[in-house]
Amino acid sequence: MLWRYQIIGLLLIATIWMARSPYSASNLEVPPDSVEYAIAPAQMLETGHYQIVAEGRGLPPRYPPWFSIAVILPVYALLGPEPGNAIIGITIFAVAGVGIAWAIGRKISGVAGGILAALGLLAVPTYSAWATQVMSDVPCAVLFLAGCWLFLQIRAHAESVQLRLFWGAGFLVALATLFRPV
Repeated sequence: MLWRYQIIGLLLIATIWMARSPYSASNLEVPPDSVEYAIAPAQMLETGHYQIVAEGRGLPPRYPPWFSIAVILPVYALLGPEPGNAIIGITIFAVAGVGIAWAIGRKISGVAGGILAALGLLAVPTYSAWATQVMSDVPCAVLFLAGCWLFLQIRAHAESVQLRLFWGAGFLVALATLFRPV
C-alpha cells in the first residue's frame, strides 16, 4: 500500500520538475520543428487540413501527422489552439515516462529500484530539457519505455497471455516509430 504514496509523490515531483507554462512554451524555441509540430494541428482543428499556412497558402509540414494528431491535437481540442498549449501534452507524456521508469525499476529490483529508476530518469539532463520543448523526443522515449515494461510483463506471464502482450508492445514500438521515424 505504501507504494501508492511513493508513485504519487514521484509523479508530483516530476510534474513540478518538468512543468512549463503554455505562455513560456509558446516561444517554440526549436524552429522550424516545434513550429511545424504546433501550427499544423491548429490548422487541422480549424480547417480540417494538416498544413501550415504561409503567405496565404497552405504548405505541407515536413513531418508526418501522427505525433501532432495523437499528442497535440487533443490538447488543442480541450484548451484551444494556442501554440503554447502543446506543451501540456508533452508534459503529460514526460510525467508518464517517470511513472513507467518507476514500474520498470520496481519490477526488476523492488521498491528501492523503482524510486531510483524514476529519480534517475528525472536526473537525465536531456530528458528533462526536451520535456519542456514542443518536440517528439520525449513522447517517443516514453513509448519505448512502455514497450520495455510490456516486455518485462511478457517474461512474467504464461504463454496464453503473451500473445496479447506482444501485440501491445509491438503497437507501442510502431507508434513510437510513427512519432519519430528517424
